[in-house]
Amino acid sequence: VTVLLTEGSRDPLQAHDVVLPGEEGDFLRLLAELAPGDTANTSRVGRVVLVGGWHGGGGSTTAAMSLAFTSGSVFLDAAGNRGGWLVEEEGLAWEDLDLEDLPSSQKLVSGLPRSGGIPILGPSTGRTILPDAEGVVAVLSTLKQEVVVDCGANLDALNALARDLED
Repeated sequence: VTVLLTEGSRDPLQAHDVVLPGEEGDFLRLLAELAPGDTANTSRVGRVVLVGGWHGGGGSTTAAMSLAFTSGSVFLDAAGNRGGWLVEEEGLAWEDLDLEDLPSSQKLVSGLPRSGGIPILGPSTGRTILPDAEGVVAVLSTLKQEVVVDCGANLDALNALARDLED
């Protein structure tokens, strides 16, 4: 599993490869990095954690969900597979959003489905939607809060997002 921490971490835009099972201590350290702090944020997006795996079934979605639950962050499914998470009620999905006219952060978050109380933006049930980096960055710019992004096994997407967020 590759975890990339951005704004607000001690090592902005540094990738951390964590092998699970086996490196649970390092994974917990990364969870601590994501813990809410008093870091001032003047960037166009809030603190973002990008998570990707080397292959499907490698646990990147599980790791990303764990990070979101632990930190109380919004979870964005950019892998397009819905990752097996169950929502308590339906809400906005990627295909419902007009990226040219996104609602305010508060309205967007309140319209998202939740799993365990965590707001989740992903595809509708039974659909596979792969948002592009531009779409993910547009949503992150609207949210301006802590977000965990599951890139699945698409490390090219993870790297494209990291480059876009650096700009």
